Amino acid sequence: FLEDKLGRFNLYGLNGDVILNSGEIPRESHLSWQGAGIYKLDLGATELQMQSSQGLIKLQQPTDIPILDGVLKIDRLELDKPGQADVSFYLDGLLTPISLQSFSQAMGWPIMAGKLSGIIPGLRYEGHRLTMDGNLLVRAFDGSIPIRGLEVRDLFGQVPRLEADIDIHGLNLKTLTSTFSFGKITGQLDGFIHDLKLEAWQPASFTAAFTNPPDDEQPHRISQRAVDDLTSIGGGLPTAGISGRFMQIFDDFSYGQIGLSCRLQNGVCYMGGVQEEDDSYAILTRGFLPPWISIQGYNRRVDWSVLMERLRDIVRGEAPIIQ
Repeated sequence: FLEDKLGRFNLYGLNGDVILNSGEIPRESHLSWQGAGIYKLDLGATELQMQSSQGLIKLQQPTDIPILDGVLKIDRLELDKPGQADVSFYLDGLLTPISLQSFSQAMGWPIMAGKLSGIIPGLRYEGHRLTMDGNLLVRAFDGSIPIRGLEVRDLFGQVPRLEADIDIHGLNLKTLTSTFSFGKITGQLDGFIHDLKLEAWQPASFTAAFTNPPDDEQPHRISQRAVDDLTSIGGGLPTAGISGRFMQIFDDFSYGQIGLSCRLQNGVCYMGGVQEEDDSYAILTRGFLPPWISIQGYNRRVDWSVLMERLRDIVRGEAPIIQ
C-alpha cells in the first residue's frame, strides 16, 4: 500500500510488474489496486495493461476506473518520466454521471442533488500543471454548468492553485433552495463565476453574478423563510405591498426578478443586485400580483468569512428572522 502523509493520495492492495523500457521494442507490464483515492475522492479496484518503449509507459487497452458511484473511462493514457520530479502524463477519457450527493459528501460540502459528468478530451499534467483541453459539464438542479479553462498548478503541493470559468444555465430554484435548506424560491437561475481562483481549495478571487433568465416562464414565488435568508445574505430589508403586521399571515409572495453579484478581492466581497441605486441595490424586485415583496441590500462590502458564516447558518437553518 501507498499512503501520502499529507492525505493527497493513497493506493491499497497495490500489485503488479511495471517495466520502464528505454528500448525500441515495447515490453508489456501490468498494475492493479484494490482501492485508491485522490484527496477525498475514492477510486475502486482497477487493473491496467501497459506497454513501455523509449522511456514511455502507455495504456494498452481502454480501462474503467470506478470513482464514487460513477466510472472514469480511460481511452488513452501515457506516462513519461515516472518516478522523476518532471513526471508528466496525458489522459483521454469520459466521466460517466457521478451523483453530486456522493461527490459533495466526499468533499465535505453541503449535500447537493444532480449529476456530474463530462468528456475529457485531453487532461495533461506537465511542469506541475494540470490542464484540460475540453470542458467539464456538470448537470445539476435540472440545469447545466459548463466549466471552462480548468487549470490546477502544484496539484500535489501544499498550496494547490486552481483557475476556471464557470457558467450556469437554467437551474431550477425550487430544487436548488430545497437542497440547501434554504427557504423555497421558484423560477430559474442563470449566472456565472468567472476568473475563479482557488488557493489550497479555498476561494481567493472571482467575479460572479446570478439572476433569472429573460425567457424564464416558471412562476416567481418566494417563501417567508427565503425572504429572511436573502435579507441575511445581503444585509438588507424587505419591503412588502402590505404592512409588516400582515406579512406573517402569508406563506409566500410574488417577485419580479432575483439577483446577486459578488466580486471577491482581498478577502472582501463587493456585492450588487439586479438594480443599482446610490446607497443600495435590489436583491429582489416586486412581482406583478399581490402579495408581492422586494428586498434591498445595503452592505456593499462584506468580509468573505462573514458571508460564508451567514451561508453556513442558513444551511443549518439558523438564519436570523427579520421582523
